[in-house]
Amino acid sequence: MFYDASGGIAGTIRTDGAGSTMFNTTPDERLQTDRQNSEQGPILAAIPVHDFALFDRCCRGFSSTQAMLAVLPEAVTRREGAPGDPGFVP
Repeated sequence: MFYDASGGIAGTIRTDGAGSTMFNTTPDERLQTDRQNSEQGPILAAIPVHDFALFDRCCRGFSSTQAMLAVLPEAVTRREGAPGDPGFVP
């Protein structure tokens, strides 16, 4: 778990043992302050969303790292290597 400055839970990172990792933050609007409409609509609309299989599991409504890199590079952590290379980290 990750905690904010006041000691409240800010998020968690969990894995399911089958290849999925969940990054959970606290988007609960009841915890947000100074909430305003965003002007990021064009960026959000530019993110391609697909259904696909990953490790023989179906994923619906997700994007890819490569697609996000083209639209919002600051949201992506770059890794080196390619699938199958020794030490590859996606």
